[in-house]
Amino acid sequence: MLEGLDRINWATLTHAHGEATNVPQLLRSLLSENAEVRMEAFAELHEHIWYQGTVFPASAAAVPFLYELLTN
Repeated sequence: MLEGLDRINWATLTHAHGEATNVPQLLRSLLSENAEVRMEAFAELHEHIWYQGTVFPASAAAVPFLYELLTN
């Protein structure tokens, strides 16, 4: 799961708060067995890649991985 996540150069993508280098770890955290970790990651991802309804280059890159997580 989340194959290809590390092939994306997240440092070249931006989100609401700058470089998107934290996005891979946030996506991985959505797989945590700990519900609190998952909820924190979800909230932070929401704030970073869809801030006030705005999408960013990192938003588009994250969507396939979010879809993969939803379908599993």
